[in-house]
Amino acid sequence: MKNQEQLIREIMEGERITSEITSNGIIFTDDGPEGYFSKQEFVKELLERKGTPSIRHITKLFDNMALGKDLREMPEITSLDGEDIIWVKFHIGRVKQNLPIPNIEGFYNLILHYAIGKLKGTPPFKELLAHATRDYQS
Repeated sequence: MKNQEQLIREIMEGERITSEITSNGIIFTDDGPEGYFSKQEFVKELLERKGTPSIRHITKLFDNMALGKDLREMPEITSLDGEDIIWVKFHIGRVKQNLPIPNIEGFYNLILHYAIGKLKGTPPFKELLAHATRDYQS
């Protein structure tokens, strides 16, 4: 069984993360019924996608949300290379950032709730990952 540090390094390709969640947004069903997915599901999905651009995109998604960045449009689901993708379009100053996010169960509702202002205070990706991997059982 891998420890937290080994899991994080595997997902983040060697980067160390030691922080814990400091925000109040409930993301995981383990932390409250209003969560969107379990810590176990989140880590499993990330491990399946390690080494792919999806990890960078998911990282940018949570980091943008933690900074309160505005969405240009409502999230939209399309198919890309045979996989359902949620297109998340952020407006950052004068720059537009389009992120293709894998349609992992619970992600669409999380992004939609962020878009309409129902979800606030989300942690940056590294804090979320540290929280999710703390008690992970592979």
